[in-house]
Amino acid sequence: MSLYLVRYEGYLKLGWSSQPFQRIANGFWDNVHPSALCGKLGPEHAEILGIWAGSKAQEQTLHWMLQPECGE
Repeated sequence: MSLYLVRYEGYLKLGWSSQPFQRIANGFWDNVHPSALCGKLGPEHAEILGIWAGSKAQEQTLHWMLQPECGE
């Protein structure tokens, strides 16, 4: 399982997936997101910053520590 970090026009998306490249390729249309990113959550707007081995618990801890502005 993997943690991934993606940049979208000044925002970061931290996530966890068993197939991170597929998850990023599908886009994040169903995620709660800042209004500035409406229509911009597809793979064509994504810059992959990193993919690392990690767990769902680690993702949840990082979200708690970073206190996201909106959604994840």
